[in-house]
Amino acid sequence: MACLALTGAWPCLQAAEKPGKVKAELPDYALFAQGKYVYEKNCVVCHGERGDGRGQMGLTLDIRPRDFRSGIFKYKSTGGDALPTTEDLFRTVSNGITGTAMPIFAQLPEKDRRAVVEYIKFFSPRWNNAKNYAAPLPRPSSPDWMDDGDKLKAQQAKGAELFAITCVPCHGTKGEGDGPNAAQLVDLWNLPIKPGNLRAEHLRQGQESADWFRVMTQGIAGTPMPSFAESLTEEQRWQLVAYLQQLRAEPVSAGK
Repeated sequence: MACLALTGAWPCLQAAEKPGKVKAELPDYALFAQGKYVYEKNCVVCHGERGDGRGQMGLTLDIRPRDFRSGIFKYKSTGGDALPTTEDLFRTVSNGITGTAMPIFAQLPEKDRRAVVEYIKFFSPRWNNAKNYAAPLPRPSSPDWMDDGDKLKAQQAKGAELFAITCVPCHGTKGEGDGPNAAQLVDLWNLPIKPGNLRAEHLRQGQESADWFRVMTQGIAGTPMPSFAESLTEEQRWQLVAYLQQLRAEPVSAGK
């Protein structure tokens, strides 16, 4: 797997699972014209005519719109550097991305949302290579101790120790995205990127413990968030998830 080495300031993304032999969801030429119309009406102002994220409004945003030409997406159910599934893209278009300028487009007819998803694929040649596709990662089941109060507290304590070593440098001691390394972080496109505020009401990667475990396992493509699939055991990743639950239940700092 190609390594996403940026500035040397953070580890390369390790694939939790390599792309497997699955049916390639190639761009649908039959939906090109309709998708182009929907895109130009709703998306071009931020993502730009060329899909490079340099639309008139996009250049003014702190969190830049996705550059579709790279074929790299943060919010997906597949591992490593595999492309997202068509349903991953459809979900993002439909639900938006909380905390960013990406709005909810659920008001558009489903056929329009489906069409624009297909049009987005035409911006990157990665969609034409079957090797870039992979099946979604299995949704993990939480360990039994997550439902046992006393055992859960013990595991949360272990998770707190792991968090201090693994997560605090970027996310900060309270997980609010203000760690000592936060100001120096850049994404794959060498643009400044802020670590996620893990105390936010809505997390972009999902609201359930299984979603958080998935992020720790596969990382977030194009960002400094690495996969911990090789550096932490499955149990340790669940311990971090347990501590994150505890952390999110605590009062948020003033102004956060």
